[in-house]
Amino acid sequence: MHKLPLRIYYEDTDAQGIVYHSKYLNFFERARAECLREIGYRQEELLKEDIAFVVKKQEIEYFSPAKLDDEIVIKTILSSSKNVSFTFSQSANLKNDEKQVLCKGQVYCGCISLKRNAPAKIPEELRVKMKFLVQNND
Repeated sequence: MHKLPLRIYYEDTDAQGIVYHSKYLNFFERARAECLREIGYRQEELLKEDIAFVVKKQEIEYFSPAKLDDEIVIKTILSSSKNVSFTFSQSANLKNDEKQVLCKGQVYCGCISLKRNAPAKIPEELRVKMKFLVQNND
């Protein structure tokens, strides 16, 4: 499990000082990028190889709001990995009480060839590392 600590800033909130719902998608995106970076994913290198990762579908459920100046932790688990697709399970939790889930979601991603705008196999070296990461989450 990858953990990314974040603080809630004014720019993340609405007029009532509560995190705007779409900001969690940004937090989740940042955490997925850091999770993949830890296993060797370098976006600029894959782009040179005509490969990109894209989000196909997202599901998110909200339970409790984060507020201005809260410290939260985004937890990320790579829950499945296949030849051209992979899925993350993510949650936002309060840092001082990580059992309190603010929201959670599933993010379904795919690998594409940018030139063909079509599905492409995840590069073998990265796919092996992703499979290993999934196995270690069990």
